Amino acid sequence: MGFPDGKMVILGHPAAGLRPFLYAAAIVIALLTAAACGTGGSRHKGEEKADCAINEGDCRSTLFEGSVAVYFGIDPRPVSTMAPLRFGVTLKEGEREVKDARVQLSLTMPGMVMGANRPEMTHEGSGRYIGEGVIPRCPSGRRLWQAEVTVSRSGQTESTRYRFEVD
Repeated sequence: MGFPDGKMVILGHPAAGLRPFLYAAAIVIALLTAAACGTGGSRHKGEEKADCAINEGDCRSTLFEGSVAVYFGIDPRPVSTMAPLRFGVTLKEGEREVKDARVQLSLTMPGMVMGANRPEMTHEGSGRYIGEGVIPRCPSGRRLWQAEVTVSRSGQTESTRYRFEVD
């Protein structure tokens, strides 16, 4: 059936009139995402602070009841968003290098869903595991990120996290 303005409408079609709704929904989702990125969304004060001065050097923690030291670093420094980065995790048990582990890295923004960001970590030698990736820029300017390092070894798996700020 034709109309004076030359547009045709298929009445009864499931998609009729749906396009304006989808555009509006996309705009609302984009605005909510940008707003959440700016507000943090954490219910606990103090959780939103960096505990790793990544631009000053590698950060350290321990796993497996303190028997394995985990060093986390990012190059180049200062760490910037939207630039190619090299992520490094070094594992040491006492003075010995840990070469028999499986290392996974997950990068997230606390209080904000930024999508999966899991650089593949491969053993480079000397207990050092390397991955490459990019940290996205938050539209609101938030700079706090979290790296969760998961280490699997001898049938056990443990994780540690580092919160850091990017330039």
